[in-house]
Amino acid sequence: MTPFVAAIQETGLNALPIVALLTFLVGAVVAFLGATVLESFGATIYTVNLVAFSFLREFGVLLAAILLAGRTASAFTAHIGAMKVNQELDAIRTLGLNPIELLVIPRVLAMMISLPILAFVGMIAGMAGGATVCALVLDIYPPQFIAIVERSVELRHYLVGLSKRRFLPF
Repeated sequence: MTPFVAAIQETGLNALPIVALLTFLVGAVVAFLGATVLESFGATIYTVNLVAFSFLREFGVLLAAILLAGRTASAFTAHIGAMKVNQELDAIRTLGLNPIELLVIPRVLAMMISLPILAFVGMIAGMAGGATVCALVLDIYPPQFIAIVERSVELRHYLVGLSKRRFLPF
């Protein structure tokens, strides 16, 4: 249980600030670029929908997964590789323990638990970045931003984003 909790801390808790910051900034960029394009059509109000749909369906999960793979999974690989070089894996086997059960399974389970949480944080932070740009550039303030999201974005978009299935029955 201890390696599992340590892996959850490393994959989830320690990755939370960087995921939130990166998705916040990407949300701001998406909103700014979307607003400049939509402005030529007089449809800047749809910047809210652009940000909400893009982060709920794609960007939140994608950015969280890229950061988890790049930051955490590579660190796990390097750690296990260093253990192999230092013959620590042989020592674990000598003690009668299975290195897969001790090192790999807790890390994989921790990533399976952490990724949906990080994806959710990424979705919220990305929309917050978009809301910030909407408030500063487009005079669409957070209460109006939230009202538009509540009115036009359905729960299924969030579920599609988390499951990455295109055709849900609802």
